[in-house]
Amino acid sequence: LLSGSKAAGVLGAITCLKKLCNHPKLIYDTLHSKAQADGTVAEGFEGVGDLFPPGLFDSGRPGRGEMAWGWEDLSGKMGFVARLLAVLRETSTDKVVIVSNYTQTLDLFATLCRQRGYQYVRLDGSTTINKRQKLVQQLNAPGSQVGLCIVGQSVLCGPCSEVLALPPPVIAPH
Repeated sequence: LLSGSKAAGVLGAITCLKKLCNHPKLIYDTLHSKAQADGTVAEGFEGVGDLFPPGLFDSGRPGRGEMAWGWEDLSGKMGFVARLLAVLRETSTDKVVIVSNYTQTLDLFATLCRQRGYQYVRLDGSTTINKRQKLVQQLNAPGSQVGLCIVGQSVLCGPCSEVLALPPPVIAPH
């Protein structure tokens, strides 16, 4: 992880540690994206692939399968958010906004929502301004079944009454 120029190596290692703190699936994806691109192992990750049980994140089909039930509990942060969302869904009608610095982390939250049947909207840097407005209206519409908004940090969202900071991500019921 620390090969190459010292500064670049250190920044790369810090990024990998951030990914690992969000969820080990992000490291798994790094391994497999490099392997699929040119058949080699990403530098600094030699042997890391052996730490992941087969089928855990992809039903044995790298990049194409479903993740095993309970995958979110491999990260304390993701497991906590999953349990919090389940409790909020059972006990309130609050809308929840999840904010993350990383698109890949937003992808994991979207996967969690799909697996659990949670209706959500997603706004990130690729969402056009016109579409953003429509998604926010959909979230805020009276009687809307959409209770969750997954947002990239680059997208501004409305005021929230409470913020529970888990850097990154941030959850804010409003």
